[in-house]
Amino acid sequence: MNDYDLLHLVELKKPVLIIINIAGGKQEVLGAFLKQYLTFQSTILCTGAAISFFTGEQAPIPNWVDRIHLGWFARILFNPKIYL
Repeated sequence: MNDYDLLHLVELKKPVLIIINIAGGKQEVLGAFLKQYLTFQSTILCTGAAISFFTGEQAPIPNWVDRIHLGWFARILFNPKIYL
């Protein structure tokens, strides 16, 4: 599915709220694309990995690891099949 296919599906449903929960800077690009091309008013929230952290699907990062900006490394150790 490409961005235009997704746009078409969103246009059919016309949601009041769109939550984008993908990481790696892609969600902002998708959100901007949708905002530019949607023909109706909708709120777009880019939550990153917030929902994944809440559900436990994302690696739990200790505060000290996050402070030294090595969260990416901890995620690789937690689930190398996804990140490598």
